[in-house]
Parts: sequence; structure tokens; C-alpha cells
Amino acid sequence: MADVLHNICAFVLLPFLAFVVCLDVTARYIFNSPFAWALDVTTIVLLCTFMSAIPICTAQDGHIRVETLYEDYSEKQRAWTDALGDLMGLLFVALLTVRSFLDVPRFYSRGERSDLLGFPHWIVALFVAVCALATAIVLLGRMKLALDRCFKD
Repeated sequence: MADVLHNICAFVLLPFLAFVVCLDVTARYIFNSPFAWALDVTTIVLLCTFMSAIPICTAQDGHIRVETLYEDYSEKQRAWTDALGDLMGLLFVALLTVRSFLDVPRFYSRGERSDLLGFPHWIVALFVAVCALATAIVLLGRMKLALDRCFKD
């Protein structure tokens, strides 16, 4: 699932974001007539881009971290540190997943939409929930591997 979300990010969301920004800049600075809806679109697409990139970044261990202390740890200490870090990430992402899935029916029933574009918020909440769920699955897998290293003889 992380690969699918990565492809959505790389081949759909980022090119669309670049297109909308270029279109808005052209309209704003050349024709002196900015698009009112462009801010809504860029905000929504940027959020979705960020959320869809997190699972693959987590799976590939691409996050930036301070390794000053980590480098001095033994293999067991590194494994325990990795497991603890994955657990903390999992707790946060699990809360985000649950909250986002709970927001979907509420946003739908209230008909909440973005201010200028009128894009339904429930779609964004559902996408964020799916991305957060994918990240949680990746973190569970990473935590299992770290715990296996912890108990390896």
C-alpha cells in the first residue's frame, strides 16, 4: 500500500500541485487576476502529498534523525531504541487514523466543504485516514523487526 500511495504522490499529486501553482502565478502576475480557488487546491493537495509520502518514507527509513547517541549504542540498544521509536510513532499515527476515520461521517453529514473551492472535507479526511493506516502498518512491521533483533541471541 505504501508503494501505491507513493505513486499517487509522485505521479498525480505533485504534478497537479505544480500545475496549479504555475497557473495561479501566471494568472496573478501576468494577468493580474489570481484564482480565488487556488489557495484551497494547493492547501488540500499539499496535505495529501505530505500524508501519502509518509508511509514510503517510513518503510525506507528515510526520516531525518539525530544519530549522535545512536551511533554509540550496541546492536541490542539500537534495536530497543528502534522498537521504542516505532511504538511512539505508532501511537501517534493510530490516534490520527482513528480520528480521521471518525471525522469522515461527521464531515459528510454536516456537508463541510473548503471555503472557496467547495471541495468536500470528508474526502480529504478519508485520504488522510488511509495514509495514516498505511503508515501504522509499516510501523508495526518495523517494530516487529526491531523486536526480533532485541530478542535475537
